[in-house]
Amino acid sequence: LASRWVRRALSGGEWLALLLLAMALVLSLALGVGLAWMRGAELMAWPSWWPPS
Repeated sequence: LASRWVRRALSGGEWLALLLLAMALVLSLALGVGLAWMRGAELMAWPSWWPPS
């Protein structure tokens, strides 16, 4: 029973896929924040339903 739950190591292709996925996520976040910053957009805005303090 215990041998059923032994996990194998990730292959090189799986590591590459994870690396590319992580790089795409970081690049898209950096691009979005960078473009918003260059446009002068407000990076933090209160939602319209939030009560004023």
